[in-house]
Amino acid sequence: MPIFQASLWTGSITSAPPLRDGQPAWQRKAIKLVGSIWFEGLVIAVIVLNSVAIGVQTYLETGTRLSRTIEVFDVVLVVFFAVELLLRFVAHGLSVRAFVRNPWNVFDFIVVLVAWLPWINSAWTVLRVVRLLRVVRLLRVMPDISVLMEGIRRALGPAFSLGSIIALGTYIYAVVGYVAFADVAPEYFGNIGEGMLTLFELLTLEGWNDTLSDLRAASPWGLIYTIAFVLFGTYVVVNFVVGVIVTSLEDAYEAKRGVSEDDMMVVLQRLEDKIDRLERERDTAIADVTSTEEPATP
Repeated sequence: MPIFQASLWTGSITSAPPLRDGQPAWQRKAIKLVGSIWFEGLVIAVIVLNSVAIGVQTYLETGTRLSRTIEVFDVVLVVFFAVELLLRFVAHGLSVRAFVRNPWNVFDFIVVLVAWLPWINSAWTVLRVVRLLRVVRLLRVMPDISVLMEGIRRALGPAFSLGSIIALGTYIYAVVGYVAFADVAPEYFGNIGEGMLTLFELLTLEGWNDTLSDLRAASPWGLIYTIAFVLFGTYVVVNFVVGVIVTSLEDAYEAKRGVSEDDMMVVLQRLEDKIDRLERERDTAIADVTSTEEPATP
């Protein structure tokens, strides 16, 4: 059995394991504590306070009274998250294998561990990033986050194939642009690299009207070339990308439901057919019994 078999989505910010028969009393108490609504609410509130403290500290100068107060508050938060992590470890029966089976537990352990390293306190940028990573835990209480992550995972394969096609098409278009405009507009198509950079800017519609004006003034083919690529990028490429993402999300939602609506309709239709067949067989059997029991006419 693989260690990381749990889903990234647990529906709970504390990832409390379920209660089972045979668990010791101390573990059951830890599970009830970690899985309680008030405890999860407390953890969420502390994470939000941590996020607010990070934002407030960006407005303060180092060494001020309020800045030192926030630093002390951050130490208290580190201790709180360490105790909370220890309680979750106890809730998993002090089993390392059961604890690391959930990737969120591993993530929280790394964040807490890094915050306790001595050299982190002297590296202000690293410390701020570590503190900010705690906010990621709020994703676990957002509805349907697992569906979104699964949709992104499903979209990676088609997106890579689509990206390869787009890159190939852009490269071919850049070669055409180099042949047509290298002499008259070297700032845009002086080489293949410059040409692909120009086409990428056209894909993002960043200053495309300026590029259109310059190419149009440099060559009579500039208008057709630029408009054709802009239409290709804004309508074809963007719609393909959106289609891949939407399709992947729909597949992820259907996978979460277990059975799609079309499959459910097929199952219901089969059930209706079986019910109709059973009713016909019942009516036939009743008719046979009735005809057998009727007395003969003298």
